[in-house]
Amino acid sequence: MSHYSDAEDSMDIGDLGVRKRKAWDPETESITSEIKELLDEDVNSLVEEDCVGCPLPSTPEDENMLDSEMSDVLKAAVLGTGRVV
Repeated sequence: MSHYSDAEDSMDIGDLGVRKRKAWDPETESITSEIKELLDEDVNSLVEEDCVGCPLPSTPEDENMLDSEMSDVLKAAVLGTGRVV
């Protein structure tokens, strides 16, 4: 017997494990000012982050650099030198 047996007994078989969702209607429900502030802060931080960025440390800026590195690795693997750059 679980701790929630009374709640489980009151549920219909069709309701077990089914999560009901309802669409948000702005005319009947409103967002509190606290939640609005959080959403605005989140949107503002995304805009700021989009303006600033840097490539990942492992991302070469020169496309030919990646090709030459891959060629070196393949040559080392084929020749069996064991040296991988």
